[in-house]
Amino acid sequence: MKYLIDQAMSIMDNFDWYWRMRDSDYKNHSRIAEIRKNRFLQILKEINDTDIIKALRDIWTAHYEMSLPYMDEDFYKRKKEALNNAKEKLKELTEVLITI
Repeated sequence: MKYLIDQAMSIMDNFDWYWRMRDSDYKNHSRIAEIRKNRFLQILKEINDTDIIKALRDIWTAHYEMSLPYMDEDFYKRKKEALNNAKEKLKELTEVLITI
């Protein structure tokens, strides 16, 4: 399962969260984002731990919300905190997997 978690994190780490704002080659960026999002969802289906799935979804959602334009500074601070909390939760859950 650690391999699947690493794959999901790799997708998120390499995802272009600002693809919606690209003027050039928008269709291509849209297609790539859709492919990566679908791969992420496939990985979630292969994971059989609901807590890990929730943590990964929370990380995805926080990344997405941090990429929204025109929000106030407090919004971004809250989302950054949510992202860090979700990553910490995932780290705790994966450490438990390793020790089992």
